[in-house]
Amino acid sequence: MNKKILILLPILALLSACSWSHYGKLEKKLEGKPENEKRLILAEECGIEIERGLVKDNPKNVKQHKLMERVCEEMTGEPVNIEY
Repeated sequence: MNKKILILLPILALLSACSWSHYGKLEKKLEGKPENEKRLILAEECGIEIERGLVKDNPKNVKQHKLMERVCEEMTGEPVNIEY
């Protein structure tokens, strides 16, 4: 696995832990679902979080978010579709 991805995984986990209310909602969405459906939900939620922080006219921000998109895809095994 790419070193950059290994470095970003804990950062992404930390960022996702910042929103406790979102965590409860996500837990409810995942509860009782089969693994393949959980992965789809997580990929979708990851994409939503990326788009929320995306600044399309900032090349450095776009580059960072494209890397986050790759991390989400690696973690979930599902495509994450972001419009840049």
